[in-house]
Amino acid sequence: MILLDVSGSRYEMGRAYGREFRLAHGYGHKNFSRVHHVDRADYRQVVRLGVERSVYFRRYFPEFLEEMEGFAAGSGIPLDEVLLANAGLGWREKEVVRSAGPGERTPQLRGGGEDAACSNLVLPDSDRGPLGGGTQDDQPIQYFLRAQPPGCHRYIVMMWPGWVAACWGGMNARGLYISSSSCAPAIGPFTEKECPDELYYPRFLGVRAVLERCATTGEALDFLRRPEVMLQGNTVVVDSAGRCARIEKKCSVLYGIQQPPAGQGIACGNIYDFEREKLPEGARLKVFNEAACLRFETVDRAVREQAGRYTLDGLRQTLLGHEHDPAGGGSICNRSTSFAIIGIPREGRYLIAERVACQTGFEEVDVR
Repeated sequence: MILLDVSGSRYEMGRAYGREFRLAHGYGHKNFSRVHHVDRADYRQVVRLGVERSVYFRRYFPEFLEEMEGFAAGSGIPLDEVLLANAGLGWREKEVVRSAGPGERTPQLRGGGEDAACSNLVLPDSDRGPLGGGTQDDQPIQYFLRAQPPGCHRYIVMMWPGWVAACWGGMNARGLYISSSSCAPAIGPFTEKECPDELYYPRFLGVRAVLERCATTGEALDFLRRPEVMLQGNTVVVDSAGRCARIEKKCSVLYGIQQPPAGQGIACGNIYDFEREKLPEGARLKVFNEAACLRFETVDRAVREQAGRYTLDGLRQTLLGHEHDPAGGGSICNRSTSFAIIGIPREGRYLIAERVACQTGFEEVDVR
């Protein structure tokens, strides 16, 4: 596990982890371009999109632009390419969406894609107080950033090298936990009118930004509702008081926010539950990725059936479970799982199990 502690100015933070991956892990320019698909783009497009992204970050989140400038200096990667990388794959995904006619499905994106295998759940109370947990699917390199930006809450997040503004999830010292699953609409429309170019590209931006600013689920929901705050599909949050919520939002398009009944948790995965509920059970696998359905049904059943008797050990068993064939991706712990995470908000503890999570055990990190 790579855990990088950073503090100081935003530029200094960015330069620190840019230098870390250039020197300690050999994460050079060529590898960066390959992983972030920059090498597939015409370089004029890279520059153009880089300029567009800089406008967005300068307008809404200048602190992340400053970090990207520091990352570029520390890593030796041109800033234009760092900016494009922080568009995630959004600029390619939107071309897929554009190619579909009105009302047509976009099978390339359904269920988060074949390699997407994130599952998440949050619980309002247990033998250790509120809990959050999830599994993260595989990426070439991942690391954990424990940060204390100027004027912000201290927090830990799981990140990918070069995605300065993007992360899968984390928890802050105030006891706010958040984690996410990539997802795209399979039935409902996702049009350019709904989500203009300016508010499409940055991925998972809201996850890190909310941990820096918010201490409660209510504050997080108010922040994540804002159209300029991006999310990449499904996100769950829980605070130290046990208030749980799920946010269904693709980039700037907010589909819904659900807060479960008192005493019950809530889960999310690589499909939207609001779309799943529209279809008869027998028709779901014709629309959604089967493995994504199996994973979501497992975590959703866990939060419903264990309500009133949640435990830390029960959450651990859910995340490490092999209820379905792990080779097929239908189990929560499967071939694409690189990390399993548990957050204990009231204790400020963040538990991390590396791949293969069901065999390695959890390592504890103090967030406070």
